[in-house]
Amino acid sequence: MFPNSIPTSKPTVESTQKPFVTNEPEITKTPISNATPEPFITVTGVMLSETSITLRVYETRLLSANVLPLNATNKKVIWSSANDNIVRIDNNGIVTGVSVGTTDIYVITEDGGYIAQCNVTVTALNQTVTPTPMISPTPSQTVNPTVSPTPVATATITPSISPIPTATAAPELDKERQNREKLNNYMSANRNMLSSQENDEDQDYVTIEYQAYPNDDRYIFKRYINGKNGDLIRNIEIKYVFTPDKTNVINIEYDLRFNNKPYDGTARFDASTYIKGQDFNFSGTFKNYINVYMKEGFQYWEELLQKNVNLSISDIGFSSFNKNILSKEIEEKLKVLNEYMQKNNNKLTNNATTESSYAYIRHNDTEYDDYYIFSSNDIDGNTILMKYNPRSYSTIKFTYEIESASGDYYYIYAESDYSTYTNEKKLSLYPSENINNEYLLSWWCSGARNSIKEGFERWKDILENQVGITFENLGFNNYQ
Repeated sequence: MFPNSIPTSKPTVESTQKPFVTNEPEITKTPISNATPEPFITVTGVMLSETSITLRVYETRLLSANVLPLNATNKKVIWSSANDNIVRIDNNGIVTGVSVGTTDIYVITEDGGYIAQCNVTVTALNQTVTPTPMISPTPSQTVNPTVSPTPVATATITPSISPIPTATAAPELDKERQNREKLNNYMSANRNMLSSQENDEDQDYVTIEYQAYPNDDRYIFKRYINGKNGDLIRNIEIKYVFTPDKTNVINIEYDLRFNNKPYDGTARFDASTYIKGQDFNFSGTFKNYINVYMKEGFQYWEELLQKNVNLSISDIGFSSFNKNILSKEIEEKLKVLNEYMQKNNNKLTNNATTESSYAYIRHNDTEYDDYYIFSSNDIDGNTILMKYNPRSYSTIKFTYEIESASGDYYYIYAESDYSTYTNEKKLSLYPSENINNEYLLSWWCSGARNSIKEGFERWKDILENQVGITFENLGFNNYQ
């Protein structure tokens, strides 16, 4: 299940073997720019979206911290609870009731140490509330203080979280609840666990675990990758918890060991708006690799649900997962391009007479990803690669690959939104870690920019002359 296209190590100065860079090596983003550095805007305060909230045990709520001023340079904050036994809060501001009681949540800015506070009251799931009756005598009534009025029966109100009435609920929400009920029944009969692991030797697999809480069904999705890949020893666990009755916001966590060195990171996304193939904005090291593993994981979770319960990820709350985000016109042109490429082994080349003028377009269609690689060589013997995924946040990624005389490899990276890209746009460039010569860095950055422009001209000729479509047809709306 592990993709062969993922590099197993980052190039270093001592490396002599040319790595495959379709899935980009880790980028240390140190922008190269001659512009004057932006001034540092100091934080002057912080405000919370709410100053007092009440929630039940197991219920979650999202708090938002607004760092002031809005253009402050460092907007990082630290969350904490005065009593974790009553309420907990994670690094993203999600509050969870733990037990009955009252305590405070604090947020503190990393810059300046400004603090804001929210009082949190946690109630029981079925708390009884006894209202105080009010007796109002009429104006002509004389009340004898020595005579007690007839006691008024106290009403007992038991609050509950009511489901959306069938008559007014959105049909898709009702359907999702029915699908989850079907999944819950199946999971309950199978130790509350689905797993793609077929035997103990299978070290690359996914699981879905079901946990039933009062008014709070939870699904824990995990992906495990263990063992060796070439010289790389890896132990990876990616995990997120989906609580569709509480919130669509999902926090992903990953822990991994590469050659016994520990790394971790996080990302956050909305389950209801996530679309298959989109990237995740991971923090932490090896985020490019984790992005690939996560997108693969979604495909494997999809297969696991279909195989066992005949359901899709989109059936249980990820309502946009299989949504088509492209216009009808772009879909039609992509279909034309794909059909033509299939007749040519999914690779189109220009009629180059020399290696330095060679260019190609290749289509890579896998179970978990669908993208195109545009490649072009330059007169210095270097190569520019552009990865175009039309269904992934409109992002194109460039990699300029340089082979030195000694056989070492160096890289310059760039990104852009393809819907706004123009050939006159000056991209921000980021070097690989092993480039430490300022003269060579400046030379290679200039070469990268020229190669991108030259590459687009060659790729344009391939599309127009061989397929009969333009970059504008593929969503590059401002290319010209």
